[in-house]
This record gives sequence, C-alpha cells and structure tokens, in this order.
Amino acid sequence: MVKKPLLCSLMVLTFLLGFQVFRGSGVHPDQEIDTINQEIERLEEVKVGFEAKALRHESAANRLQFQQGQYIIAKKHWEQAEINRLAAKKVQEQIDALKKRKKSLLQKQESRNRSTHIPISLLDQGIK
Repeated sequence: MVKKPLLCSLMVLTFLLGFQVFRGSGVHPDQEIDTINQEIERLEEVKVGFEAKALRHESAANRLQFQQGQYIIAKKHWEQAEINRLAAKKVQEQIDALKKRKKSLLQKQESRNRSTHIPISLLDQGIK
C-alpha cells in the first residue's frame, strides 16, 4: 500500500517532469525537434535514476527480510522500490508521448518536403 504523502510526492514529481511542446506557437519544427530530443535525453536519465533507486531498495529489502526484527524496514524498502518503479513508468509515458510528437513532426516535414519537390523532368521541359 502506498501512503498518501508518498503518492502526493509522486504526483508532484509527475507534474514537475511534465513537458509541454510549443504546439502551434510559431516555433520552427527543427527547433521543436531539437527541444524534444534534449527533453527525451534528460527524461531517459531521470528514468534510469528511478530504476536504479528501485533496484537498491529492492536489494536492501531482500537482504533485510530474513534478519531478525528487520522485516518492517524491509517492507518500507519494498514500498520505496514500488514508488520508484511507478515514477520510472510515468517518465517512460512522457518519453513515449514526446517520441510520438517527434514522429508526427518528422512526418509533417517529410510531406512538406515532398509537396515542394519538383521533378527534374518537369524542370527540363520548362527550360526548352
């Protein structure tokens, strides 16, 4: 069971890690893609940190569970491990959303590039 203060801190963390892309604000798509790439990189590092903390807590819990009088402390470590796994999962969801946005931008750029492309054969006809 996750205690309310811990759940609240997880929610605050999720809010703080939230990233809103400049949708429709006149930012050039290349700049937006660069910003998305930087944010994905940063969030990957944050996710790895949460996963590492989860592993440390789980390892501590597994070590303590069989020591006399340490089961309650082990249980707290398991709870902290679960909280860190949930945080890593939330960060991964944000990464996935950014990757989806990036893919959409790249597809829009590609379709714009195709629509402005004039085949050489048509250019040759105009030169004659």
